[in-house]
Amino acid sequence: MLARYRRRSRPSSYFGTKPLPATLAKLATKTATAPDTPMRSILITGAASGIGAGIGHALAAAGHHIIVSDLALDGAGAVAAEIRAAGGSAEAVALDVTSDESVAAALAAISRPVEVLVNNAGLQHVSPLEEFPLAKWDL
Repeated sequence: MLARYRRRSRPSSYFGTKPLPATLAKLATKTATAPDTPMRSILITGAASGIGAGIGHALAAAGHHIIVSDLALDGAGAVAAEIRAAGGSAEAVALDVTSDESVAAALAAISRPVEVLVNNAGLQHVSPLEEFPLAKWDL
């Protein structure tokens, strides 16, 4: 699904042929079209891979500080390191969006307040429908 999106002004290896959704596109084009727009602190859930990582890279390239959050802290740390290596600003935090305690701990651990939240976290259970366990339907 991530391959369907790209920034109109500059292609990225994280996006394919369709533009980002409007609100993300506005943030992602900050430096190209609105250099006076202030940098935002953006927390992205489920950002250790896939769409979340792509959104993080695009928004970091536009000059925003990215808080890469995921259940997998190692993966989140790797994405944050990639963003920093490319000249961006990022940090990683472990976050389980289904746990109030995890959310509180993550918010206490980050370096600055969250100004924008990208709710990207999700679960994926890969299985043919006829073999999909009934228990997996009840989250």
